[in-house]
Amino acid sequence: MEDPFGIDDPRGESVPTRQDGNLFVPDGSALPPFCVSCGKPARKYSKQTFGAFPQFGQLWLIFLGHVVFRRTSLGVPLCSEHLSRHRKLTAGSVLLCLMILPVTFGVMLQFDLIAGLIVGLVAIAIATVMISRARVLRLKRIGEYEYIFTGAAEDFLTLVKMREPRNPVKPL
Repeated sequence: MEDPFGIDDPRGESVPTRQDGNLFVPDGSALPPFCVSCGKPARKYSKQTFGAFPQFGQLWLIFLGHVVFRRTSLGVPLCSEHLSRHRKLTAGSVLLCLMILPVTFGVMLQFDLIAGLIVGLVAIAIATVMISRARVLRLKRIGEYEYIFTGAAEDFLTLVKMREPRNPVKPL
């Protein structure tokens, strides 16, 4: 019987697993219908896009103009309380980002250049914090067949099966 939460990948894994507080999601699979913030049953999924920049050793690609920015979308299950919080933070972040330029130019015209730049930088910092707080999961790393996330609540992680060690130690 095929698992309802995902599809098979080349290694035979199809469901998300957990290990050391990390959530391992195989490419193309879905998360179980429980809120990732509290573990309560969730009826709604928030589609979120995650991206990763090249690893430190691949930063030289930036200078050549061949930056490979890998992205993935994932339906993140949220209960009504956490979905409402996510939507409010996202809407507030978007509104703040839209207001940055007009407010900055207004302060520059009314006062001076330095005051406008300070207001603009503070607004950008606040928007950045709001955007990061709106994200429930954070992409830690992209593997060959899976995505590794942090930020899932322990109550959610207990609902996901434990990951088998890749190289188990054999007893002597």
